[in-house]
Amino acid sequence: MTAALVLATLWAESGARPDAVGGAGAGEVLAACFSGVLDETEALALLSWRAGLLDGPPQVRPRVPRVPILSAVVGGELPESRALDPLHWTRDVWEGGRPAEAFGGRTADGATVVVIGTPAEPLPGDLGPDGGSDSSPVARLLHEAARLWTAGVPVDWSDWSGHEPHRVPLPAHPLYRSRLRLDEPDQAPPTAPVGPPRGEELKRLLAKLWTEVLRTEVDRYDQSIFDINDDSVLAVRLARRIGTELGVSLPTIDLLKNPTIDRLAAHLTQGRLT
Repeated sequence: MTAALVLATLWAESGARPDAVGGAGAGEVLAACFSGVLDETEALALLSWRAGLLDGPPQVRPRVPRVPILSAVVGGELPESRALDPLHWTRDVWEGGRPAEAFGGRTADGATVVVIGTPAEPLPGDLGPDGGSDSSPVARLLHEAARLWTAGVPVDWSDWSGHEPHRVPLPAHPLYRSRLRLDEPDQAPPTAPVGPPRGEELKRLLAKLWTEVLRTEVDRYDQSIFDINDDSVLAVRLARRIGTELGVSLPTIDLLKNPTIDRLAAHLTQGRLT
């Protein structure tokens, strides 16, 4: 609760003052607290009672909201008479199942929805954080602030960055020179294609690939892959890398059956001969 109120206050102090606030269940209680209908003590008591921490419903004394409340109980803006009814906050608020309907009228007029917390269902007009659920909380906040700013909300960026906004220099685009003159065709005879490496050259190449993929210096050809790194994912990557470099099909099982560079080189050479 405290975190949600602090975040809502941060939005308001940054210039993103809402035309309305709302939610469903506990979200509507927090909206009432932000709009001044309930104070922090009353809101906390309601949430504690709902969580089973109090024996009976607390006494609340609702006040006239400073900001309209979008109620999931009525599916729209909560009438002032109902906002002042204590039974709405101790009984009815927990039965709200119409949050999308409550926000739908505002978004139809072009309003932008900023979600604080995790709603049970997507709200109309909420584009969601950039980057999906893997985004950090700070990245999601900055994305929402930027979305509000582009929608015309005068966001005070000094509360986010610690200083006034300023221009940053961008690197100049380099000039690339391209030769357009056609050269004479090369009359030199084509060189014979170089075959795949064999023997010592093949072992050196395998040692290089093992070192890069396994991230461990491999300088012995009789050292088993199981002694270096027993990560099966790396074994799959190594088999694919070897197959790509040599232009051959190397199943991971063949790599595991020939776990040293000596044995793998012999296996690959034998496979070419047959």
